[in-house]
Amino acid sequence: MEAQIHQLEQEAYSAVLRAFKAQSDTLTWEKEDLITELRKELRVSDDEHRELLTRVNSDEIIHCIREWR
Repeated sequence: MEAQIHQLEQEAYSAVLRAFKAQSDTLTWEKEDLITELRKELRVSDDEHRELLTRVNSDEIIHCIREWR
Protein backbone atom coordinates (compact mmCIF):
# COMPACT_ATOMS: atom_id res chain seq x y z
CA MET A 1 0.00 0.00 0.00
CA GLU A 2 2.83 2.41 0.85
CA ALA A 3 4.39 1.90 -2.59
CA GLN A 4 1.09 2.73 -4.26
CA ILE A 5 0.76 5.91 -2.23
CA HIS A 6 4.29 6.96 -3.15
CA GLN A 7 3.55 6.27 -6.83
CA LEU A 8 0.58 8.66 -6.58
CA GLU A 9 2.80 11.23 -4.89
CA GLN A 10 5.32 11.01 -7.72
CA GLU A 11 2.58 11.30 -10.35
CA ALA A 12 1.15 14.38 -8.64
CA TYR A 13 4.58 16.01 -8.41
CA SER A 14 5.32 15.18 -12.03
CA ALA A 15 2.00 16.67 -13.14
CA VAL A 16 2.87 19.97 -11.44
CA LEU A 17 6.32 20.00 -13.05
CA ARG A 18 4.75 19.32 -16.46
CA ALA A 19 2.19 22.10 -16.01
CA PHE A 20 4.85 24.61 -14.99
CA LYS A 21 7.09 23.57 -17.90
CA ALA A 22 4.16 23.90 -20.32
CA GLN A 23 3.52 27.41 -19.02
CA SER A 24 7.08 28.65 -19.34
CA ASP A 25 10.71 27.56 -19.54
CA THR A 26 11.56 29.73 -16.55
CA LEU A 27 10.22 29.37 -13.03
CA THR A 28 9.29 32.26 -10.78
CA TRP A 29 10.55 32.33 -7.20
CA GLU A 30 6.99 31.53 -6.07
CA LYS A 31 6.86 28.42 -8.25
CA GLU A 32 10.31 27.37 -7.03
CA ASP A 33 9.09 27.69 -3.45
CA LEU A 34 5.96 25.72 -4.26
CA ILE A 35 7.99 22.94 -5.86
CA THR A 36 10.20 22.78 -2.78
CA GLU A 37 7.17 22.51 -0.51
CA LEU A 38 5.56 19.90 -2.75
CA ARG A 39 8.74 17.82 -2.68
CA LYS A 40 8.56 17.78 1.11
CA GLU A 41 4.84 17.06 1.33
CA LEU A 42 4.89 14.42 -1.41
CA ARG A 43 8.11 12.83 -0.15
CA VAL A 44 9.99 13.19 -3.44
CA SER A 45 13.71 12.61 -2.97
CA ASP A 46 16.46 14.54 -4.77
CA ASP A 47 17.11 11.56 -7.05
CA GLU A 48 13.41 11.17 -7.82
CA HIS A 49 13.16 14.90 -8.52
CA ARG A 50 16.06 14.75 -11.00
CA GLU A 51 14.57 11.69 -12.72
CA LEU A 52 11.10 13.25 -12.99
CA LEU A 53 12.55 16.55 -14.21
CA THR A 54 14.52 14.72 -16.90
CA ARG A 55 11.33 13.01 -18.06
CA VAL A 56 9.44 16.31 -18.13
CA ASN A 57 12.22 18.03 -20.07
CA SER A 58 12.19 15.29 -22.71
CA ASP A 59 8.37 15.05 -22.91
CA GLU A 60 7.31 15.59 -26.54
CA ILE A 61 3.82 16.71 -25.55
CA ILE A 62 5.30 19.49 -23.42
CA HIS A 63 7.59 20.49 -26.30
CA CYS A 64 4.58 20.69 -28.64
CA ILE A 65 2.69 22.83 -26.14
CA ARG A 66 5.67 25.15 -25.73
CA GLU A 67 6.03 25.52 -29.51
CA TRP A 68 2.31 26.21 -29.88
CA ARG A 69 2.41 28.92 -27.23
